[in-house]
Amino acid sequence: MIKNAITVLFIFMTGHLSFLFSQIEIDSTIQIGDTGQLLLLETHSGDQLVGSATSWEEDTLFFLLGMGSNLVFHLSEIKNITALEGLSLHDATDYSKGEFTFISDKGQFRRGQLLMFSNYGVRIRYNNRRRAFLQGSNLLEAKFSEQGLYGAYPNNFRLKLEDGSSFLGHLVGISPGHIDFQPLGRAPTRYSRISVKSIYPKKERRPVTGHQRSLLITPTGFNLQRGEAEFRNINYFINTSYSKGLTNNVSMTFGVFGVEPYVQVKTSKDFGKYLHLSVSGGVTLTGAAGGHASLSLGTPDHFLNMGFMKNRGDFIFGNTDMNAIYFGGSFRIGDRQRLIGEMIHVVEERTFLDFNQYGTNGFGFGYGWFGRRISLTFGLMLAEKTESEFCFVPPSFFIECNTENYSFNTIPVISTSIYFGDMYKK
Repeated sequence: MIKNAITVLFIFMTGHLSFLFSQIEIDSTIQIGDTGQLLLLETHSGDQLVGSATSWEEDTLFFLLGMGSNLVFHLSEIKNITALEGLSLHDATDYSKGEFTFISDKGQFRRGQLLMFSNYGVRIRYNNRRRAFLQGSNLLEAKFSEQGLYGAYPNNFRLKLEDGSSFLGHLVGISPGHIDFQPLGRAPTRYSRISVKSIYPKKERRPVTGHQRSLLITPTGFNLQRGEAEFRNINYFINTSYSKGLTNNVSMTFGVFGVEPYVQVKTSKDFGKYLHLSVSGGVTLTGAAGGHASLSLGTPDHFLNMGFMKNRGDFIFGNTDMNAIYFGGSFRIGDRQRLIGEMIHVVEERTFLDFNQYGTNGFGFGYGWFGRRISLTFGLMLAEKTESEFCFVPPSFFIECNTENYSFNTIPVISTSIYFGDMYKK
């Protein structure tokens, strides 16, 4: 009895639905309530939307967009509906990074990055550095490519519609009458150009710079990659260097410590996203030599750092003989700021920079600011020193007492680095 009632109800609903949709072009079988079936719905105003038909009531269709928004259409607003066979909510193309080819109505052809779009104006960056401005009506189309000739630019935008709604996602392409946009995690959706008010890049958190060589003064497990270079200066006269990435794992540094030139080679290995190891060796003009091994755990945004340094030989300022172990970390606290802390335990054979032969500790604290290419770090280094007291013993000579005084020398540290290289990877 129940089965027969359901059958009669299904026949009634199917017939009623066919009557309601009789004035709409339907190119295939529509399954109401099946959110797994993707439909292309076109309105009489020219909008084309991808989603599924969730339900209907009398002359009203409830339509679920791929981005998760529910829309309500009167049947008189709908021009046609087509089932999209074989299309999934997650398009096979990765639209997160890539390059656009822009074609104007005058046939001008440029490759690069979209900076702004509206019906009034379009700004683009092309050939990596140059910029152009077009009237909105002069942009004929924009085609996306995952493999760009000039780089893989971030493709993260906020699209605003004339009705006031907006959402984040990836721009798929622009054609003379439509704009295709992929909401995050959803299928691309087509909008008429007249319904789109603007498209602006979504600002991303700025990548950290200035961490590839050191924290405050100790080396890290990160490295410069091929095509990257960095000019670094510590306290303006103590250590000035220029480093160049020879490969993705090897970099070379030419520098001046005080007034003495030196050269250093650093090799590194990334074991996944969170484990980074580097080893280096270098020599000064007068023959002093040294090296380090560093391990960094984490990402450039937040990482812990530890390692070992060893120096031997004389240079212009004196003796460099020492062994040292160090620990520290860098922690991002904002879009362009980070905090740095490090501790160095030094064992040396002769004095150097106010350390001494007993084994001493140094503590560093810093605040870092970084831009697209420039990184500035301001900090303090506390260098421990130990002094033995002298006692007066008749007849008029001094001997060391059995007590020692511990104190710290405070050394300001200002570190500047300037990054050279492509901002976007090809």
